Amino acid sequence: MNFSKSGHQLIRRSSAEYPPILKEIYDPPALLFVKGNWRPWEERPWVAVVGARKATEFGKKITKEIVTELCKRGVGIVSGLAYGIDASAHKAAVEAGGVTWGVLGSGIDVVYPKRHSQLAEEMTINGGTLSEFPLGTSPEPWHFPQRNRIISGLSQAVIIVQANFKSGSLITAHFALEQGRDVFVVPPPDDHVAYEGNKKLLEEGATPLESGEQICQSL
Repeated sequence: MNFSKSGHQLIRRSSAEYPPILKEIYDPPALLFVKGNWRPWEERPWVAVVGARKATEFGKKITKEIVTELCKRGVGIVSGLAYGIDASAHKAAVEAGGVTWGVLGSGIDVVYPKRHSQLAEEMTINGGTLSEFPLGTSPEPWHFPQRNRIISGLSQAVIIVQANFKSGSLITAHFALEQGRDVFVVPPPDDHVAYEGNKKLLEEGATPLESGEQICQSL
């Protein structure tokens, strides 16, 4: 692991600090740029919690309930620091005193969205942010599907809280299945268009998620 004067860390794939679980996926990043409290990745179970940027009140509520329960049981939370469900997951983990890492589609010194800069800083107490993109890299649209493979790759299981048909969360679910990760989906509360992706995944055989305890039993 290399340290910069700014506190950023560089972890090479050949390093003992590199997450072993991430080495299992197809095309693992050669480098990880990290900001935060980095500890050996294998010391706890990890779950990715992702969902739509335009989160409903139900989506945010269930995210907080699930993440809070997982953190109390020592599970680490991974997400993408995006608006909506991602931010709700990180905030809930911070409030619960849990460990959470945000995988960025930009350099770790270019927090996107910028509005989440303070949240990213709060996350460094027990976790932080990481990216395969070098410092200074802007958040280009094509970076986000690429970073989704890391979100699922760092986790033993992925929870899809809220997804429409065009949600990036479906990309994460696809990567998770390719990587042999368990995929759990929150059953939609109604026929709202915001949950069409949830319905699709459940129809395809994804596991309905009722509580954080269910995840812990699976892990």
